[in-house]
Amino acid sequence: MDKRILTLSLIASAVASACTSESPVVDVTFCTRELRVQFSPADTTIPVGQDFRPFLSLSSCGGAERLTDVVNWRSDDVTIAAVDPISGAVVGKSAGQTSIVATGQRYGAVGSIHVAVEEH
Repeated sequence: MDKRILTLSLIASAVASACTSESPVVDVTFCTRELRVQFSPADTTIPVGQDFRPFLSLSSCGGAERLTDVVNWRSDDVTIAAVDPISGAVVGKSAGQTSIVATGQRYGAVGSIHVAVEEH
């Protein structure tokens, strides 16, 4: 028998025996630790006097792992929109535009939403 055929036959036999149902299955899953941040609503417009409460979702592993944090909220301009630092409730105070910033105790500044306040 030709040496090349014998070598190929031995390799094929080794591969076939390695792929039996008795072989352990190795699940290789990679989880990156990037922080994904999603605000709801995203940027928004409200009339003076109206309020809303933004929702913040934190995740990792491509969105598969939900994360938690204690978040504090602040307004870049409280004359345009005031925000409760604990609940995140935003109230339009006067016409203009500002950002509402979310900062987590664990993850730090995680992002902001843009708020436009308009006269009725």
